Amino acid sequence: MDSGVWSIRVCSVSRGITVFIVQMFYCRRISVLAPTYYKYLAVGMVPLILSELGFSIAAAVEAFIVGTFTGWERKAWIDGAALAIVMVADIIVAATMVIILYKSRTGIKR
Repeated sequence: MDSGVWSIRVCSVSRGITVFIVQMFYCRRISVLAPTYYKYLAVGMVPLILSELGFSIAAAVEAFIVGTFTGWERKAWIDGAALAIVMVADIIVAATMVIILYKSRTGIKR
């Protein structure tokens, strides 16, 4: 039983679509809340987020082509690259949101 079921193979693309939607939402929040120079950062993150979605789709396609877990070991770098891009994008979005929210404090204690 070296081959997995279809739901395991589709897992990376469903994760990729979910991450794409969430990160695009946060990029939209940055563009709404932020001054102009942060909007350029949000627009610049779109290719990064799209590349993550592309790697996730490629991982799912390769999982269907390879078909076995032992054959997937040589292609696992695709999934790892998608997760690395997600991590970088999450760090950029979180740091940007923290900076924007910190700078927009009003000084009211309550």
